Amino acid sequence: MVETVIQWDRQLFKWVNQSLYSDAMDVLMHYLSERLIWLPIYVAVIFYLFYIFSEKVWWILLAVAMLVASTDVVSSHVIKKSVQRYRPCQEKASLGFVVRQYPGDGCSEYGFVSSHASNSFGLAVFFGLLFFDKNKWWLWGSLLWASLIGFSRIYLGVHYPLDVIGGAILGASFGYIWWRFLGVKLKNVEA
Repeated sequence: MVETVIQWDRQLFKWVNQSLYSDAMDVLMHYLSERLIWLPIYVAVIFYLFYIFSEKVWWILLAVAMLVASTDVVSSHVIKKSVQRYRPCQEKASLGFVVRQYPGDGCSEYGFVSSHASNSFGLAVFFGLLFFDKNKWWLWGSLLWASLIGFSRIYLGVHYPLDVIGGAILGASFGYIWWRFLGVKLKNVEA
């Protein structure tokens, strides 16, 4: 059963990495994966947080910092080192086709779970739930954003689909946990 799932995962990876290729997609997916590209949006969200939450914003920023630290540590230093599943760009010889990668994108050793996906889905769920009362589209928009980042990791040849799905589940779980923690903390601050 596990071998069958791994074969499906590899076939889906091959389809995304090989069949959807175009020069424009290469550039778009590379930019979606770049963390610094999103910096202006992160700064805008921080200003929005100050505008809406004023003195409570420090608890929110602390929760966000803890969220990113926890998803990053668990994905990179616990799960990847425990599972030790090679990235597709590390398994080029055994896949039977040339894995396409954007020039300059590195290829570290292990890929399960995707840290990009865990961080992105963690932030998406956290902010989506935080702003849900103000605008329900925050949740759907942020999940779409995280999904595009996860997809870009497959397209760029650095993760299998299951790496991204595992990262999404991990990140969404931590996003929910830190959102709940923040809610409890903010209630205690108001009391």
